[in-house]
Amino acid sequence: MSKEVFKSLFDALSHKVGVRLDVQDGNFMYVDFDDLPVMFEYLEGNEQILIAVPVAQVPDENREVFYAGLLQGQFLFHGTGGATLALDPKEEFVNLQIVRDLQTLTPPDFIVLVEGFLQTADFWAKRCAETGAKPSEAGAESGGDGEEAFPANMLRI
Repeated sequence: MSKEVFKSLFDALSHKVGVRLDVQDGNFMYVDFDDLPVMFEYLEGNEQILIAVPVAQVPDENREVFYAGLLQGQFLFHGTGGATLALDPKEEFVNLQIVRDLQTLTPPDFIVLVEGFLQTADFWAKRCAETGAKPSEAGAESGGDGEEAFPANMLRI
């Protein structure tokens, strides 16, 4: 049931952006919205959707200031719109991510969620850049073991 809900959400988003968005392998969708590489994943066991986007590379210098800014923005989720800022396991880039129950999402709610999430991701990409962090190049960047954080061949909108 929820896999159909997952696909119906992308039908509505497709209509909104004017581009056909097809779910890949039944559980994933990768889309580049104005240079923000976004991953959507259907979490089957939990009947949830995960939305994630890398917002910045971790800077080599002034990391304490950088991390303090991330933690301050995370305080009571005021700076993240309910999403979570997370550091990848190799401490190379920062992700903004959010999980929502599919049963509570209608197609119009999903569009509002995605629009708000993209605005928040853009805000954090700019805020991180102010601290000297470089924009994340997750589509082309390797996680050090040959795996890409997000596919370089994702749909671009």
